[in-house]
Amino acid sequence: MLPDTGEDCYFMKLYLRSIDDLEPILDRFTPHGRTTSSIVHWVPFPLRPLPLGRARGGGERALVM
Repeated sequence: MLPDTGEDCYFMKLYLRSIDDLEPILDRFTPHGRTTSSIVHWVPFPLRPLPLGRARGGGERALVM
């Protein structure tokens, strides 16, 4: 857990198999105060090559961003 700014605020990052696994963890904190949860769903995407384009003023190739 990392302290955050403000009154008794903390940031905790959890890796869970399902949302149902979060409930018992939050229940352990409710005797100490109100909890607020934000859920970020992360899904990896397959790697792909970087796009290449023509550089200005020449025939060499350059990375286009």
